[in-house]
Amino acid sequence: MQHIKQPITRFIIRLWRGPATSYQKEILPGNSHNNSPQHHNTTTIDAEKSNPEGDSYIDLLCFASALYLIIPSAIFLFYFAPWPFFTSIAFSAVIGSTTHRYLADIDALKIPKFRTGQLINLFFALMLTWISGILPPFAENIDWYKHYAIFDSLTNNQWPPILITVEGPYVLRYCLSYYIIPSLAAKAFGATHLSYLIYLWTALGYFLVLSLAFNSRSTCLKAVFYGLIFLLFSGADILGYLHTGFMVTGIKYHLEWWAKVGELASVITNAIWTPQHALAGWIISFLIWRYPKWSLPHSFVLLASTATWSPLVLVGICPILLFTAWQSGLRHIISWSNIVFGPALLMITISYLLNGSEGIPKHLIWNVESFSAADWILFICLEFGFVVTALLFICNQNRLLLCYIACTLLTLCVFYVGHWNDLLMRGSIPAIGILAVLSSHAIVDSPLQWRKAPLAILLIFGLVTPINEIRRAVTEKRIQQERRVSISDIINESPYLAPQYAIPIDPSSSALKFTTVLNLEDISFTTFGQAKFNLDQLVISSDKQTDAALVSEWLNLPPGVYRIKASLDYDVESQSEEQHAAHISLHGVRLLNKIPQSAGINQLFEVYFKKDSDACQLSFGLGGWSTGKGVIQIRDLQISFVHIENPN
Repeated sequence: MQHIKQPITRFIIRLWRGPATSYQKEILPGNSHNNSPQHHNTTTIDAEKSNPEGDSYIDLLCFASALYLIIPSAIFLFYFAPWPFFTSIAFSAVIGSTTHRYLADIDALKIPKFRTGQLINLFFALMLTWISGILPPFAENIDWYKHYAIFDSLTNNQWPPILITVEGPYVLRYCLSYYIIPSLAAKAFGATHLSYLIYLWTALGYFLVLSLAFNSRSTCLKAVFYGLIFLLFSGADILGYLHTGFMVTGIKYHLEWWAKVGELASVITNAIWTPQHALAGWIISFLIWRYPKWSLPHSFVLLASTATWSPLVLVGICPILLFTAWQSGLRHIISWSNIVFGPALLMITISYLLNGSEGIPKHLIWNVESFSAADWILFICLEFGFVVTALLFICNQNRLLLCYIACTLLTLCVFYVGHWNDLLMRGSIPAIGILAVLSSHAIVDSPLQWRKAPLAILLIFGLVTPINEIRRAVTEKRIQQERRVSISDIINESPYLAPQYAIPIDPSSSALKFTTVLNLEDISFTTFGQAKFNLDQLVISSDKQTDAALVSEWLNLPPGVYRIKASLDYDVESQSEEQHAAHISLHGVRLLNKIPQSAGINQLFEVYFKKDSDACQLSFGLGGWSTGKGVIQIRDLQISFVHIENPN
């Protein structure tokens, strides 16, 4: 038995302490400046000091980065998730412990020396945020319709906001940590300052990302090249696009969906399209990867915080955490923060985010209709396979990490989760970020010029993607204030997105109470458009395609939320399959229900709308921002005022 016990004991000790491998030398820079001949063929990552606690700059950087993730997460969970009292105690304890650890080090009380690399990082952070279009003159991409909708909802409503859609009231349920601080500040200082607050908050995040990624002691020229290579890092999408010729309709210059089943977004694409995912993914991955002794004791709390920024990034960071913990030693994970608070906060966060998410599609990638095995293999090669292979020839001491990242990305490529394969796009952010950092160091630091050539060629092909993103920001028009939409508008237009953003409030729950204000006999109707009308029987009919309706008198209802319950007899046809045949609407304002080509007797329709101070008219008819033919009769109608109590 002794010959069995000894290897097991050695394995447990090694797992507890961490293997004395070259990986630890890479991430602990005290060992990286080795000029011995056997190290001339390697590229290492300088994480600035083997004892981060002894350097005031590293302490301040890690402390600020952790707070950037944790503070908005704590506020978010307090207002939106169950058990706010426990959440506030847990986060207060973690923040207090982290602050005490930071201030307990006498070096932390010293003002860090100014470093040139910090100025370069700040410049890149400000420019990257500016290019995203938050401030003029650059244009935002279409994802900013959603971002503005969430910011406006948080700024102008009580928390959690209630969303009124045609299908009924919803409660906003989304990963909101990115949006919390600017929205709170806008509540305090006024919504007119919201864009500036978003800009400052986002730029601060990217400054922390670049500061965590690269050594601030680097020379000015090195810092510039580090930042440029990192920000312009991308797969060779142009080669894939030339192969398939596929581009998403309506998005100019966007090549990254060339494989039709997903995209591995470039650094700049993630930054300017989805900062809520990118910031969390890069900050936590660089904290854990480059500063494990600082981050591992609070890793579970950092994971819970990351989930409130992006649950998809949480999936992608878990493999990085496991790898780093294995390399650094499991002893660094054992802490009160990880044993007591971290798991509880993780369960609260995940249960909140999964509530009502059943409608989000989930498939294996080969079950997707547009899947092609040849294109999928080419996708893997062009997006990360060739880059990882090129890095293996340069970064000898990072080979284990590179293989691990490749396996992580390959695993993500097997699944299709979300309407746009969101798991692949967002779960890959930590791994892609680390590849971008390794590529920056490989190009700038490696003395082996000929080994750099394959990587440099791949990065040159990849330049087309970030250049196209910048091109769009420069050439497109900005989103005008009057064109902004609400989350309710997004759900009304695309009901399949509802599980991603909100939870419906059950009409039978105590949170909703209905008071009838008008019945059919209380309302008179007139006609609109060309059709046959019978106002006594409330019938409209037409043998030809038309846009016509029975329109109610002006309804001077008090502002608030209303429910319409209408019973209709109808038999209608649309002009084409893409169009609806009939409608219920607020006349001349917006559609409440699109009725497709179909027939029904005494069919009940139930829709909701939010009314402001102006009077409105209801419309029941053929077409409606479309054309249709057939017959409709209103059998019954009831309008009720909806009293909504916060379901939390």
